[in-house]
Amino acid sequence: MNGFEAINQANGWSIAFLGAGIVFSGLVVLSTAISQLKKIIAFLESKLMNGNVIPPSTRPKLSKKIIRLPAVWPNDIREAAKLYTPLFEQLGSSFQLADLYRLSGEHNYPHPHLTIKHMREAEIIIPTGDGSFSVTQ
Repeated sequence: MNGFEAINQANGWSIAFLGAGIVFSGLVVLSTAISQLKKIIAFLESKLMNGNVIPPSTRPKLSKKIIRLPAVWPNDIREAAKLYTPLFEQLGSSFQLADLYRLSGEHNYPHPHLTIKHMREAEIIIPTGDGSFSVTQ
């Protein structure tokens, strides 16, 4: 027996459809997990912060200060760094990059990841050696 006859005899069609269904179900689960990854990470971060991994006494006290941003963001990284001065003042002399990202997001700074990356490359923000950073301005 050869060809389609052999496939029919050995229940090949049902096995093929079952395999395709399993693969499709796996892809659906994977894509759902990836789409919810941001929420999962935020949940874990909140649990770690509230679980006193970082003691409350060492967390910076951030005030809600209104910061005016220009309509056109400057191309020069030094000029952009001047716009970050109010954030640096709120964070203090030594700060975590996560706090700077969070604070720049709260104040609607445009593309903070790129700007902070370029400030690090230009050595405007330098590491202090203990996981914290400081500003050289």
